[in-house]
Amino acid sequence: RQMEVKMENDKPLVKIVLGATCFADAKVAIDIVEKLARTLELKLRAYLLKEDAALYASALPFARAISPSGTSLEVSDIKMQQAYFADIGFYERALKSLAEQSKVSWTLEERKGNLDGIMEAATSHEAIALFGFNQLQKPRNGIVVLAGEDQDISNFKSLAGTLSSEMNTSIEVLRVETNENNASN
Repeated sequence: RQMEVKMENDKPLVKIVLGATCFADAKVAIDIVEKLARTLELKLRAYLLKEDAALYASALPFARAISPSGTSLEVSDIKMQQAYFADIGFYERALKSLAEQSKVSWTLEERKGNLDGIMEAATSHEAIALFGFNQLQKPRNGIVVLAGEDQDISNFKSLAGTLSSEMNTSIEVLRVETNENNASN
């Protein structure tokens, strides 16, 4: 399926579904959206995911979290819920700030599940899926364009090229076999 690009205010209009499991991850993705907003009109659907595995693990009596500095911290279901509540507030304020600076339209929603749900949301809204990952070390990979094996990706490659030059990183294109082709085999 081809991504539809409309023009609005002399800029191409692109829909993005942004997914993150915490504000630190969301901040990385919001920084990318800010770069894209310089040349594109963006319609953003943002999600903060409450991962089932993390919620389950935090309820275990021996659950611990390791901070970026390596400190072991006690974690509980209540502390995890408090962290999600704080993260949704940070996320919302960051999106408001982005919208004021870049005129990005956005929505924010909490959702239980995992990143697969973001891929489904992006597909159903004919949007680009963007995941933020806060890396403690210098990233080894760059921008990844994921597309069906027969999908025209010229718009995506152009967008990825702009982004990769902004971020001084590489582009990788991954083609996946679609269900239609899978069913005929």
